[in-house]
Order: sequence, then structure tokens, then C-alpha cells
Amino acid sequence: MKVKINDKILLPQYAKSLSAIAAILSLILTVFDIEQKCKIVIAVCFLAVFITVCLALWIYANRLQAKVLKINGTKVTIKYSDLFSEAGNKIIAFNEYFDATVDDKIISETSLNGQYINGHVQDIDELNNKISSDLRLKNAIVEANVNRAYGGKTTKYRLGSICPVDDFFLLAFTHFDDDNRAFISLEDYISCLMHMWSELDVVYAGKPIVLPLLGNGITRFNNAEVKPQDLLKYIIMTFKISKVRFGNTSSLTIVLTNNIRNEINLYSIQED
Repeated sequence: MKVKINDKILLPQYAKSLSAIAAILSLILTVFDIEQKCKIVIAVCFLAVFITVCLALWIYANRLQAKVLKINGTKVTIKYSDLFSEAGNKIIAFNEYFDATVDDKIISETSLNGQYINGHVQDIDELNNKISSDLRLKNAIVEANVNRAYGGKTTKYRLGSICPVDDFFLLAFTHFDDDNRAFISLEDYISCLMHMWSELDVVYAGKPIVLPLLGNGITRFNNAEVKPQDLLKYIIMTFKISKVRFGNTSSLTIVLTNNIRNEINLYSIQED
């Protein structure tokens, strides 16, 4: 079970249930004239009810499939789904060069990045032109004319920078090493998320935002072991401290994949 029966978040729920059951039991025993034997039977029955309620709460916590929070005035939904089936502006993580070559060397076909390019981009040249001509991205250039031994684009952008393309927000998310392997440090991950929230605050245009579990998959963290649960916590934490508000007409959905279902404890994710 992902959630232990003595989980610190569950314990207050148990206490509330116990208080309610104890109050009802006390009222019954006070109001009605009941024989001692019957009182014992009633008490045992109420104890059984309490144990049943606790078990039900525990099972519910472990089988939770979605979580809805209110953060910075924004409705935040965490659920298992297919990113591309969700309505709204979907965030697609690219590397810091916004490479768009799906060849299993620079971009893997199985990654969300590869699925987006292969399934939702009609003209690669047009996509590359939109990226290179985006005015906001021009201000996010870190280095130009980078010499890359195994090919790819040569303009490097700040992590967390966003390029809107139709119903998608392309995100500069990872560094690329000399062998075209995506990597990021934990510090850069947090910094990237913070800059991403700031960028989204400018470009979201009142529409819902759909976010994958950024960093889950082939991304390499070069200075830490980061699990899917940690990634989810970092995303929620940085959104909280960013103080960004997407307003009443928008919402934020964090989409999780089924293959990490056993690694995610949604019950532990709280608003405060």
C-alpha cells in the first residue's frame, strides 16, 4: 500500500471519526436506560463501526485516482490521463535548443516530445521558423552558434522559456550534453519550474493549462535521485511559492501516466 495505515494525514481523519462515533454513543447511553449487557454490545458494535470507517478511509487513500486542489486561487487537478486528450494549452518539454529532429538520437519517438512532433506537427520547417522568430524567445537566448558534434540546432535558450504554438506551449526544459543526452540538476529543475510559471503567467491567455510530470522519463538528474512523487511535490511547491494566479477562467491540470500509478501517493498532496 502506498499510504500506510498510520499515515500522519490519515490520523486526524481517524480522530474525527472516533469523536463523532463517541459523541453518538455517549448520547445514546445517556438518554436511554439500557442494561449493562446491552451497553457492552452497543459499545462493541460502535467499535466495529469505527474500525470499518478507518479501513474505508485507508483504502480510499490508496485508491485515489485524482486530486483537486485550490492553489493561489487556481483550480489544480492531478489525474491519470493522456496529455494529448486534454483540453487546453498543453506543455511539451524540449531541450534547451528546441531541437525538433525525432531520430531516437536527439529526440526519442516514445517521448512526449517525439509524440508531439510526429503526431501534431504538420510542417517541421514551419515549427522551427516559429521558434526562431518568437520575440520572447529572442530575449531568452543564452548562447548562439554553439558547436554541437552530433548535430542539432545551435541556439541555446534559458530553461523555463516558453514558445506558444497553436494549442501547445513548447518548454525549454533540459540541458543537452556533448552526446545529446538530456540532463538537469535539481537546482536547475527548480529554477526552470519557477521561470516556467512566470512565463505561463504572461502567455496563458485565460485558457486551461495542461502539464505532464516534467522530469519523469529519460531525463537524467545529475546530482540527485528524484522519484515521480518528488517531481510532483516540486511542481506543486514551486507553483505555490510563485504566487502566480491563472484566474477564474483558467485551471491547471497535472497529467500522470499509468505506468507510475504505484509510485504516486495523491493522498499526501495537500494545499497547505
